[in-house]
Amino acid sequence: MLARPMRWLAIWAMAQLLLVNPAARGVAAPEKAQAVLLYDGKLPEQAALESATRSALAPYAERVVLRSVHAGRADAGPFLRLHQLTRKDAPLLLVMSSAGTQARVLRRVPLTADATVDDNVRGLLAGLRLPVPRAAPTALAPGTTIVVLTDGSMAEKPYLVQATSGALAAEGSRKLHGGAVVVYRFPAPSGVRDAELRAEIGGAYLVEWADNVQGPWSALMDSGRYFGQALDLIRQRTQPVANMKAVLARLPGDLFIRVRSRAASENPAEVTRLEFAVLPPGTAGGEADWLARAEALRREGLAAVLPPGEIATPLTGTLARDLVLEAERSPYLLSGELSVPTGLRLTVEPGVLVRVIGNAVIRVQGRLVARGTAFLPITFVPVKPSRSDDWRGIQFQPLPNAPSGERSVVSFCRIVNAESLELPRFSGEISHSILENSTRGLVLRSGGTGQIHHNRFLRCRQGLTVDSGGGEVTANEWIGCMTALVVQAPPTGATLRVEENSFRDSRLAAVQVLRRPVSSAPGLTLARNHWSGTPADRLVATGVDSMPVTVEPRLESVPQGVGPGW
Repeated sequence: MLARPMRWLAIWAMAQLLLVNPAARGVAAPEKAQAVLLYDGKLPEQAALESATRSALAPYAERVVLRSVHAGRADAGPFLRLHQLTRKDAPLLLVMSSAGTQARVLRRVPLTADATVDDNVRGLLAGLRLPVPRAAPTALAPGTTIVVLTDGSMAEKPYLVQATSGALAAEGSRKLHGGAVVVYRFPAPSGVRDAELRAEIGGAYLVEWADNVQGPWSALMDSGRYFGQALDLIRQRTQPVANMKAVLARLPGDLFIRVRSRAASENPAEVTRLEFAVLPPGTAGGEADWLARAEALRREGLAAVLPPGEIATPLTGTLARDLVLEAERSPYLLSGELSVPTGLRLTVEPGVLVRVIGNAVIRVQGRLVARGTAFLPITFVPVKPSRSDDWRGIQFQPLPNAPSGERSVVSFCRIVNAESLELPRFSGEISHSILENSTRGLVLRSGGTGQIHHNRFLRCRQGLTVDSGGGEVTANEWIGCMTALVVQAPPTGATLRVEENSFRDSRLAAVQVLRRPVSSAPGLTLARNHWSGTPADRLVATGVDSMPVTVEPRLESVPQGVGPGW
């Protein structure tokens, strides 16, 4: 009686086994889920993301298979075409229906460069329908210091968010040329109440903070504020410190730090190391010591270039209103770029002394009125004169079609070792002044109707350069210049009159024509000038088929009243 029930029980057990275990009935088990990580280098933390993803998927090795495809490589082409993808789609996680050529893309999980590695990993797990762990706490214990070596090494990559063109990592640091910037992300310092940012950095720099990579950015460290007019004299790397207490009170999450070179400086920032240090309660930070050290460096730098006991008034930046350089506040120290925007005026009183540090320049879009006297001339001189381009000089940059008004005037001035005075479209006056040991003296550009008279060009490499500019050039004297007058291009849209001048002792040539003009350009006439001390064969130096130059008739003696008269 028991045989039949036992037989039915055996049949029922076998059926259950086949239903529960398809392999027991010869049916293949379901395939593992397939995932493809498509990347092309857009993620600064690509290697860290791939490593973290594989670690996160390790517990699910029986359920999912992950492979990586670099969208920028040639062997990725068939995969991209098969699934109608391009390199622009990366970075992306693709959840596939299978591993073969018949696979379909079931889901796309986008990845972003702005997200942290942990955020991207959580997004990958969610896309694969796997358990997503809760984010690890980001609290930093007192005494914790995060160190970033800014040299392109593995110590930099976990923190690097952005490095624009010109932020070059070499020789143990990053140099920020031009407008380059570099941005780092420090983990969200939740619970931290007191910390400081430390750096090892040189050049002209600005370090800023924000709570996201788009900004807005606020200044933390500024070499211009630290060193003022001595900025270009501080050549060594320094170690500034900024207290972060006020920043932390306003910080909702991660801390972003941006480093860039200061505007209007040709001394690029060079950053070697950044540190975010959490201060234990009651610990004194290093910001006060740093500020004292910065002040000492500023004083040491200035003492090395200024005469003993001399105190100079800083002179740099962009004018926001008209400015008068007063004799009673002289001397002034020009340490960078001084800009005079359109519509504004810079006035220099008689007797003012402007000392120049480094590769400084005065740019004038508005008006410059530097009117000295024979008894109280105005002087522009490097703190340590050494060569003919110690500083860049004065560059007039009037905008085309700018409204007419008061003309710029440079009168009774002594300008020493300046690269040049650039005069494009110049309609002002340069008179009774001495240009001493200049590289290019005055440069007449882009037309112009200015008056250049009663000046002395003394031991200049090139005294006056004509580069498609014009004007009235009279009663000047050139003494001991390598080349007194250089013609790069004949005047365009303006006339050039060069008469009643004295050219003496030119060492290479009195006149040199460098560029062949168009066939329709007229010759250059330099009649009624005095020439002496230059051999006849070097009076006019021209090339093959260059512009004809006429120096006849010549004056037999030096014209009366030439030169500055003081």
